[in-house]
Amino acid sequence: MLLEHPHVITLGRNGHAGNLLASAEVLSRAGVAFHPTDRGGDITYHGPGQLVGYPIVDLREWKRDVGAYVRGVEQAIIDTLADYGISAGRIPKLTGVWVDDRKIAAIGVHISRWWTSHGFALNVSTDLSFFQYIVPCGLSKARDLDGRAWRPSRLARGWANPGHAFRPRFRLRDGRIDP
Repeated sequence: MLLEHPHVITLGRNGHAGNLLASAEVLSRAGVAFHPTDRGGDITYHGPGQLVGYPIVDLREWKRDVGAYVRGVEQAIIDTLADYGISAGRIPKLTGVWVDDRKIAAIGVHISRWWTSHGFALNVSTDLSFFQYIVPCGLSKARDLDGRAWRPSRLARGWANPGHAFRPRFRLRDGRIDP
């Protein structure tokens, strides 16, 4: 499932409330909602110009390995960005997708009985000023990046059918692992 959220800050189940830098009053004035969630990861912002994906995948017949699933989601994003001429990758010991030292995609998943929910947020033409209200992903030195320089409408159209990136990586057919 792909969508674009209104302005919202979410805090993962293991997140640190101290990474929220604004009061409820400040967020309200800025038109930003706040919601704790059951996904992994710390705190993040979602809003217009950001493509949010919620892969719903049955991992019982794939690897029963949360880390491998997260690395697979990262790789699917890296591969798709490469299709659009964006050279992205990983930074050791950090989750997400990066262009140089700037984070272009955050990942926070929830897995229950080996079914996935939650997923990724890809900054396509995101107003990065909303990140001022948080310490993104709990990383004080991380700088977020949007994809405006890379023709965001073309990038977004490429994600209209994300199966090309996810299906081969997870051997998927209709949300289930292809035998």
